[in-house]
Amino acid sequence: MNIICSLLLSVLRTRIAYILFLAFITIFSSCDSDEFYNTYSISDNSFGNYAISLENGGFLLTTTERHNSESAYAAVYRIDKNGDILWQQVIDQDVWDEGVQCLQRSHGGYTVLVNSGEGWFSSDIIIQINENGTLQDSYPLATSSNSIIFTSDGNYLLVGSLGPFGLSTATAQKLSQHGQDIWYYSSGDLSISRFVTVLETESEYVLLGSYSDDVNLQQWPYIVELSKDGEVISEQMLDTGAPVTPSDMCVVSDELYVLGTKYGIELSNVTLLKLSENGTIDWSLTLGAESLIEYSHAILPLEDSIMLLCSRFSENQDESSILLIRVSTSGDVVSEWEYGFGTHFSPSSIDSLNGGYMICGTETVHGEENRESRAFILTIDDAGVTEDYLLQ
Repeated sequence: MNIICSLLLSVLRTRIAYILFLAFITIFSSCDSDEFYNTYSISDNSFGNYAISLENGGFLLTTTERHNSESAYAAVYRIDKNGDILWQQVIDQDVWDEGVQCLQRSHGGYTVLVNSGEGWFSSDIIIQINENGTLQDSYPLATSSNSIIFTSDGNYLLVGSLGPFGLSTATAQKLSQHGQDIWYYSSGDLSISRFVTVLETESEYVLLGSYSDDVNLQQWPYIVELSKDGEVISEQMLDTGAPVTPSDMCVVSDELYVLGTKYGIELSNVTLLKLSENGTIDWSLTLGAESLIEYSHAILPLEDSIMLLCSRFSENQDESSILLIRVSTSGDVVSEWEYGFGTHFSPSSIDSLNGGYMICGTETVHGEENRESRAFILTIDDAGVTEDYLLQ
């Protein structure tokens, strides 16, 4: 008799829980919320490299698709606000093509930066795509770029490197939207091996690169300021003490902030630098958990603070999560959110979205015999809310 009563009570509890769950879903669905987590893949392994939220709604995602270790191609996904694919376009120019970055053109359509080549030698291709995903034009370049922006005068500015790995120099080049050269800059120094990103101010371009020593190959942030005509205004290495590999930078209230990863003997931590007007370090902030391995990926300027996109590894390093840290302009941590447990997440870019945020990256699931990677887009509201199963 007791067993029967227990079973009836268990069923009753299950039905009540189910009814409450349906009620929650109904209420939640009626809210004006577009938070979602979706994965995307054409091939066996898809790597989410960059995504932007579009002015006319939805997103544009750039990926690298790999079938094996010897070949890859780039892909572009046009995605609506609910995470559904509207169209996708494959860019297959060489044995190995990687989608690096994408931009929305003011006159319609999109620009995609693709790194194409085989082995240690690779170079850029600028691809122009119209609104419905049709390839329009392509412009091959000699350099291998990490970042591309539209300048205020309607041209392209790309920063990256030229030359094979270990023998490269940092480069910047300004091109018209038809791929014609306007000017070209090279550091001419093998110690300054690459630029990782660039931004434009009213009077100049600011380039963030990495300076490497010849002995231990450790890196430090390196800032170069160029005039709008490509002439050097100033350049200097940032003295961070311990090596810091730069990842991104932004300007908030006319102040420059640099994001990087500080490497120790066994651990790595996220580091944020605020620069003074003369380019020296005003303050340095080491963030996150000191006992765990963490990496910095991207930075997003907000009205009165900075949002940092990072990743955090578990103690045994077989899992990693997405880490968002919001820091005030005075260096105080405002909030810290962590997403994704039980798998391996590698975020790559972040963008603003209706007061919240959109994150792009790669989710890797390790199986018994192999592993699979999928590009993802994760949207978060301004309170840090997203899909329940990604929350701690």
